[in-house]
Amino acid sequence: MTLPIGGREPSDFLDMGPGAEIEDLVFAPREQAVYMTAAVSNPHRSGSPVTARALLEIDTANWMLIGSVPLDTDRYARGMAVERHQSRVYLYEEDGEGAARLSVVDLYRQIPLRSLRVGTMPAVVGRKGLAVDRESKVLFCLVGGDGIRDDFAPVGRAPQAPALVALSAEDLVRRGSVELPDGSEPRALGYDQDLEKLCVLTTDRKRSRLVLVDAGFLRIRTVVDLPEPTSDLVVLGGYAFAPGAHGVYIVDLNSETWVSRPGVNFDRTGEVAVAGDLRRALVQFRSGAVNAAPGVALLDLTTGSVLEVWN
Repeated sequence: MTLPIGGREPSDFLDMGPGAEIEDLVFAPREQAVYMTAAVSNPHRSGSPVTARALLEIDTANWMLIGSVPLDTDRYARGMAVERHQSRVYLYEEDGEGAARLSVVDLYRQIPLRSLRVGTMPAVVGRKGLAVDRESKVLFCLVGGDGIRDDFAPVGRAPQAPALVALSAEDLVRRGSVELPDGSEPRALGYDQDLEKLCVLTTDRKRSRLVLVDAGFLRIRTVVDLPEPTSDLVVLGGYAFAPGAHGVYIVDLNSETWVSRPGVNFDRTGEVAVAGDLRRALVQFRSGAVNAAPGVALLDLTTGSVLEVWN
């Protein structure tokens, strides 16, 4: 759906049909296209409710479906990246056993190429668990953590330590890893192409940490502490943005310090999107009040004021 800033009605949309769910999406680097993983579910179906999954290519100029690649129905996408020449899409998926898998899809031939299990899927990762470097040669993903997604932990199996893993984008051969600080769960991953820095957002019940990693040498440079749990991460223009209940935290990736927090009070936040001029942001929020509708707020990052709210 396209929602113009300053307007309250969508200017255009693509109807995915009843029972459809968009798991993840990413915009193409150059052209007017968006790639998304989507699934169709039937709650009355025995066994797995998912009847079909696919990687879809959408033309955003005309909002038309121009390509589709079938995917395994027992997985769920928690990260996507597009190769810089737009010949491949990389998927970071959770399988039915709670494992994290990397998959490569050929967009020219519209077929899956290969898939590899890389570790345990972190319990709180949303849909930003994967990043690719500027030359599309190295993939980075999150694994491990003390939390689990299942109701019961496997007997006698110790949890995998939280880590950032680097793999070759060509053949998914492991190139190295960075152990993340204990005591918090990996939530989101971002990559600054100009500074060649990786940003890993980790959280626990009381606070968040932004772990800054040198992408070339795979070593931790700095850990920036944030005073409350934050729900998402965007890396753009040399800054990292993380929304929390008291505002959007902004970290300068050059000085590697927390520099600002435009103050807005939310009960709970979700994902965030930041404008290219770094002046405005869209933040998902949900109130703790009974029957209160969730929504999206448009924030002015320079003043902290709320410009628009869509419930």
